[in-house]
Amino acid sequence: MLNNSGYVSQAKREAVLTVVKELGYEPNPIAVSLKSNRTHQLLFYVRDISNNYYMEMYKGMLEYAGTHGYMFIVSGGFSYDQIRSLMVDGVLLPSQDFTSTEYVGNLHVPVAAVTYGDGIDDGIVHIEVNVGMAMGIAIQYLRSMGHTRIAYLSKNRIDDRDPRQRAYKESMSTVFTTDIDSYIFGPTTYPKAIDEVQHFDIGIAAAKAYLESGVQVSAIACFNDDMAMGLISYLQTHGVMVPRDVSVIGIDGHLGSAYTSPPLTTVSISPRAHGIECARVLIGLVERQADIVPRPVEIRLIERESVRRV
Repeated sequence: MLNNSGYVSQAKREAVLTVVKELGYEPNPIAVSLKSNRTHQLLFYVRDISNNYYMEMYKGMLEYAGTHGYMFIVSGGFSYDQIRSLMVDGVLLPSQDFTSTEYVGNLHVPVAAVTYGDGIDDGIVHIEVNVGMAMGIAIQYLRSMGHTRIAYLSKNRIDDRDPRQRAYKESMSTVFTTDIDSYIFGPTTYPKAIDEVQHFDIGIAAAKAYLESGVQVSAIACFNDDMAMGLISYLQTHGVMVPRDVSVIGIDGHLGSAYTSPPLTTVSISPRAHGIECARVLIGLVERQADIVPRPVEIRLIERESVRRV
């Protein structure tokens, strides 16, 4: 009767609804979901809970999902049992590292993944941000400000599969020819796919390596804003002032980058808008919309005070 099924007289229906309203009855959401086979809950798995970019993405997801009758749960641990126990309708994965059958084969719900310009074709819908283009914009901007010798802070300096690192090498190959690797700083290994990554700490370690190397550059482009923030923090506590002694640019554009000292110049890949697009695509997959095609996310330069003209 409460879900408008069955046959009862209008008078009896109105009498029952009056009692329901007086008692403050609310349908049991678990019972409703079991009957409809839909919970309107979605899971965002992200290993880097401390990553400012992902948390801003999450805000965008919540914003879109909330206006479409869904909610997002965020989890820092990848567990099939947990996902099944939560009874979610769909899962969003943080990168192409998780799109193999090893991770998605047992989920049995619609899955979408974030990618960053790797051009992967694995049968999963990807919401892509072209970070190679973002790095190209960063290098072009630094050059427009008079910088010719530019170093790069990488998440893994021996991994040329990363679009940011490839774009850096392509841009700087005419300046640093055979010794270009000497101008790339960062670890030579990267945590496993399910392990959390502390990008701020990577920035600190890379800053130490940069100072010890003795290389001469006027600017450093960074893998992301959190690494740039760690880099700036270490440099300035060791007497190297930004941007007086070296300019620094990041990639991400999350809100925290505006509150460094000095405020960080960055190439924004629109984390909030990225989250909104992720939510739109995943909800479309859950609702079996045939015309769901991911849209490009805006990439734009944000000029602040960590880069000076030379």
